[in-house]
Amino acid sequence: MDQAREKGFRDRSFSDSVLSALAVISVVVALSGSVATAAGASWRSRAYFSLAGMVFDLVFSFELFAVLALTARRRDAPKLAACVLAFLSSAVPLAILSGPLLFGWATADFSAAAVRGYAASGGPMAALATASALRLLRLARPYASLYPRPPKALPSKHALIALAAAALAALLACALTDALVLPGYARAEAERRQGVMRAMRELSVLDPSALTEAARTHPDIVALAVDGMTVVAGGADYHPADAMYEEYATVAAWFSAKPVHRASGAAEAAAAVCALILTLAYALSSRKAARAGTSFRRGTRAARGQPVGREEMAGVLGKRLP
Repeated sequence: MDQAREKGFRDRSFSDSVLSALAVISVVVALSGSVATAAGASWRSRAYFSLAGMVFDLVFSFELFAVLALTARRRDAPKLAACVLAFLSSAVPLAILSGPLLFGWATADFSAAAVRGYAASGGPMAALATASALRLLRLARPYASLYPRPPKALPSKHALIALAAAALAALLACALTDALVLPGYARAEAERRQGVMRAMRELSVLDPSALTEAARTHPDIVALAVDGMTVVAGGADYHPADAMYEEYATVAAWFSAKPVHRASGAAEAAAAVCALILTLAYALSSRKAARAGTSFRRGTRAARGQPVGREEMAGVLGKRLP
């Protein structure tokens, strides 16, 4: 029975290692997509990385619910902290980001907020863009695993809890900034676009013939319409995923969303790099502490010639003492 139990732990450790590697790969893919977006990638490139994120969301969400279903009535059910981290890093992005994205692509609704990016929506909906940062919590997977482990394999989670709390606090601050609650880039850009719209409205009343020339002074205006009539038409490279719609009285304008996408991509890339660095530092410190603790337990008493007590008796008897 002990051999079967040990084999089960080995099998689960292998599965856990594979999925932990996939978790790191998913974050690296997200980092690559953020860097490409910050560099001004087209909507096609952003779509490819979004679809890759959706695949990872599906894999980890399926694993979460499969593990919960299989271990619901067993003693080796995953701990609550592991379930919460897995849910936040997989099921929540799947519901908020991947699900609406898949629906928008399936219905060819390329103007949908999920397809062109929540960051380009403005208002409260823009706060949903920060849900992508929840995927970074997958880096905590090796330390808060869904699979049960032997007692000796359980690491300390104090630093991990502190890192998770800091990550959630930063996520909340970013969400409030994107939702135009706190001052930030999104709020400044929204106020600037509203100022341009007010100026266009005044100009449409005073001198409608000057609207075309005035729109050209704002290179981020893709298209402009007054009273339902097109004044400036979108070019051949126009795509709904790269435009932000603004309306003020009788004037409607479509602004280029590329500056917003570049800013959000840079922020996501910085967050991913920080998460990878912190996780690597925590992994190295945990391994160093584990090695130091093992060498102390194994060597200190034996080197002094002192009996090791219960540990020595457990080794002689070949089983753990009650």
